[in-house]
Amino acid sequence: MTDWVFLVALVLSSLLAIWRGGRPERLCAAVLIAASVLSPLTQSDFVSVEYGIGLVDVALLVFLITLALRSNRYWPMFAAAFQSVGVLVHFVKAVDLDLDPGGYADVLVFWSYLILASLAIGSVLEGQKE
Repeated sequence: MTDWVFLVALVLSSLLAIWRGGRPERLCAAVLIAASVLSPLTQSDFVSVEYGIGLVDVALLVFLITLALRSNRYWPMFAAAFQSVGVLVHFVKAVDLDLDPGGYADVLVFWSYLILASLAIGSVLEGQKE
């Protein structure tokens, strides 16, 4: 069920970025879609550290930080901050292997929703200002 909710949120925020956003919003939507496709291809059972998802998350963080530094918008800073917390969760799992697998997965998904919200809000508030 949560997979469908995330998919709907991803599609809606991406469509909003295409409709109302400028180049940064559209580029971010494309990268978020790519990360959302790659992550499930690399995941296992969340019992141990998800190195594949971690690599995708680090690459997404690098992109969001670069976008925040190069664009004239504020929302990428929030998205990068949310993504950095998601990346840190992988380090927490590496330190505490007893961390509940369901909680590990849920925390990663939670921060992803906030990134999508940042994109959507940024598309509405700052879109087409280029």
